Amino acid sequence: MRVDLRLDRSFLRAQSVLGAVSPCLLALALSHCGSSMRPAVAQPDVLLVDVLGDVLDVEASLPDLPVDVGCLDSSMCGTACADLQNDPRHCGTCATNCTTLAGVIADQARCVAGRCEVSTACLPGRAHCSANVADGCEAQLNSPSTCGSCTTMCSEPSPMCALQTSDGGGGPMYACSTGCTPAAPSRCSGLCINLQTDTQHCAACGTMCSAPTNARATCAAGACSFECNAGYANCDGNAANGCEIATDAAVLHCGACDRRCEGSTSATAVCRLSVCGLTCSAGFADCDGNAANGCEIVPGDNPMNCGTCGTVCPGAVNAVPACTAGSCRIACMAGFGDCDSNTTNGCETNTDSNANNCGMCARRCTPPANATATCTGGTCGFACTAGFADCDGVAANGCEAALDTDTANCRMCRRLCATPPNATPTCAAGACGFACNAGFADCDDNAANGCEVNIRSDPSNCGTCAEECLGATNGAPTCTGGVCSFRCATNFANCDGVATNGCESNTQISSLNCGTCGTVCRAYPQAQPACRLGVCGIRCDTGRFDCDGETTNGCESDTMCP
Repeated sequence: MRVDLRLDRSFLRAQSVLGAVSPCLLALALSHCGSSMRPAVAQPDVLLVDVLGDVLDVEASLPDLPVDVGCLDSSMCGTACADLQNDPRHCGTCATNCTTLAGVIADQARCVAGRCEVSTACLPGRAHCSANVADGCEAQLNSPSTCGSCTTMCSEPSPMCALQTSDGGGGPMYACSTGCTPAAPSRCSGLCINLQTDTQHCAACGTMCSAPTNARATCAAGACSFECNAGYANCDGNAANGCEIATDAAVLHCGACDRRCEGSTSATAVCRLSVCGLTCSAGFADCDGNAANGCEIVPGDNPMNCGTCGTVCPGAVNAVPACTAGSCRIACMAGFGDCDSNTTNGCETNTDSNANNCGMCARRCTPPANATATCTGGTCGFACTAGFADCDGVAANGCEAALDTDTANCRMCRRLCATPPNATPTCAAGACGFACNAGFADCDDNAANGCEVNIRSDPSNCGTCAEECLGATNGAPTCTGGVCSFRCATNFANCDGVATNGCESNTQISSLNCGTCGTVCRAYPQAQPACRLGVCGIRCDTGRFDCDGETTNGCESDTMCP
């Protein structure tokens, strides 16, 4: 048969293999031994060897060598030779595959001088920003930290990264954005803001407009200013003192800046509700309504023009009519008063007994708590409402004691209700009693010992009187928080949570609840699970023995242990 051995890269490998198979075969290949060998054909890189018979097919039986034999200018990676300097599948080392780096376009990955290059081979929307080439195209260009490029980090007032355009084949384009609307295009502290009009963020985030006195802050075209409150004006043009003039009352600026009110005869100018007017000098009155001649009348004590033009002081009941200092007056008799200021009915009020006008007009007697006001001889007092009393003698707090419910003054002042054990005293309809404290009850109806039973823990009176808790299998009755239950005996437990069958599990021997509920003993080879004294173990199958004491391999021996 015919064997071709390539001299340039496989000759050494063939030589090694032939030597391992048979020294004679190697000698035949190199020296034409045997009469049946023909001379090698004279070719530059091929040696032809003919071997009679079908004893050995050399090429077909060449084994894979464990070392790099036959790769002259490259390295052996698996069963093939690889160029570690330029092959992107084996770049620098056999295990380094440039095409599998994160985010890399596989068919564009390159290996240059034994190092992966990824700067121009990233998938759309990915980039290589790390200093470590092995990270591949690790950056997401739609992230605020690498928005559109490795060096673009989105922050206030544009903290978001949004898709802008996608040109023909160029991949997605990202740029920082506020994510806001045209009406409020900027972002400050997570909120969409119009920096042209927002007084909290005027022209820039955090720039707050402040208002001077009597004004409100404004922001227009990104500049802070202010507007005067209604009834105020900035007449001196000085922003530092704000809107310093109250135009509804300023004589020099009445209703508006520089609108001056003028005075007249026996009168001074005034501004009321932004309208100019006159105030007559003391003792004068404007009776003809002509502002030009000012306040022409001196009413004085004239009863025909008493205080005001044309006012005639009338007579009155229980009083003498008069005009004093321009006002109609009446001199009331003792014990009476003109409390409605109506001279036509005179001194109509008896100030000796009227609780609303006690001793004088408008002196109102105010009743204290739980009482009604009284007036006697012009002096205020009070009377307690039914069921209440003034037990402390302090008028300021009135009738402070509720005789129907006050345990310190039950039915009468200073009658104190006793406090029995585990109870709180009560007073109902003027009769002393008591109420049991939470968790206690008066089961023997004996007020002397109060609430003698703790119904939260007494199994004979659990939750209420005479409610007796029953026992359970392998357990004793208990009362906890007023609810009947039971307590398991030592080494028993209620593992199924069913109260009716009590403490059904013996944790000393139960392989399903060994030691504690839920602890299940495992089975091992040639063995069954077992629980002894609350500790999991194994029970060997018939004819099997655990001779090495190792539980995990079960009963490993079929002969009795020595």
